[in-house]
Amino acid sequence: MPVPVVPADPAWPTVAAADRRADPFDPDASARTELDRQVRAAVDLGLATLHGWTAADLAAAVVPLHRVVDDLPASTVPPQDHVPFVLVLDGGTTRANAAVAATRRGPRPG
Repeated sequence: MPVPVVPADPAWPTVAAADRRADPFDPDASARTELDRQVRAAVDLGLATLHGWTAADLAAAVVPLHRVVDDLPASTVPPQDHVPFVLVLDGGTTRANAAVAATRRGPRPG
C-alpha cells in the first residue's frame, strides 16, 4: 500500500527553521536546565510559532512545570541512556505534517 507524501509548505515556520539545530541533550544538566533547553528547541525549530505562540508565551506556559521538574526524584536509569522527560506541544493532527519538519535525526531534518 503506498504511503501518501505531503510536500512541505515553505511557509511553515518549521520549514523556515530547517537550517537550525537545537542544543544537544546534556545528561549532566539539571531537570530545570533540560526543560529550558527543550523550550529553546521548540522556539528555535519553529514549533512554538507553528502553535501560534511567541517565545514569551511558551516560556510563561511552562513556568508551572519548573516546580515539577525541580521536585523530580533522581533517576535510577544511567543518564546517558535516556532523557528524563519530553516537552510535548499538543497540536493534535492538524499540525502534524508541519511539525515533522522540526524533527531531527542527527543532522538530518524531517
